[in-house]
Amino acid sequence: MGNLWKLPGIPHKGWILEYVYDIREDEDFVDEDEYETCMMCNYERIRYVHVVTHKDVEEEFRVGCICAEKMTDDYVTPKKHEKRLRNKFHRCINWLKKEWKTSKNGNFYMKVKLAE
Repeated sequence: MGNLWKLPGIPHKGWILEYVYDIREDEDFVDEDEYETCMMCNYERIRYVHVVTHKDVEEEFRVGCICAEKMTDDYVTPKKHEKRLRNKFHRCINWLKKEWKTSKNGNFYMKVKLAE
């Protein structure tokens, strides 16, 4: 599928952002070469997929952040959802990098200071 921005009959505005997901969320950070292709512009390196729908189009479109912004005419929400997912990913990575200790029974633990 080519660039749908140039194709007549595909609406450019009026789309609704349904949800955003990270294609690597459930993969334990293994395959860093996996990406999705934006259905609107055909860009091939989409990691955070924005799912949008339109009342005049049967199928939902999986697009990148920039296309989602243009299609929904919302230049805040798609970025905000993507940033939330990026932060979640980095928190998981940082948590795993922390210094873990092993108890006498062989269980992993970590001492954490709680905020007062």
